[in-house]
Amino acid sequence: QLSLALFEQGCDIAQIAAQRALAVSTIEGHMAHWVAAGKLDIGRIVPDDVRLAIEKGVANWDQSSYKALKESLDKPVTYGEVKLVLAHLKHREASDRE
Repeated sequence: QLSLALFEQGCDIAQIAAQRALAVSTIEGHMAHWVAAGKLDIGRIVPDDVRLAIEKGVANWDQSSYKALKESLDKPVTYGEVKLVLAHLKHREASDRE
């Protein structure tokens, strides 16, 4: 919750990682948790063009690895962005089932 609180106060992921003395990837994992839980809107953390590119790639992804998904995209993205968008899709899928 501290990572989310710091984000809500205006810190970006790198700033949160520095303040908490944690790796950026750890903070991305925290943020992905909040995205999947519906507590953080994906649009606040991943640009729309990146989100859309990843969502398009997921449609043809065999779920073998994040690396395979990342390399299949036309746009350069980070593993953190992939993790965040997958969390968003998980939340969206759960919401659709309700």
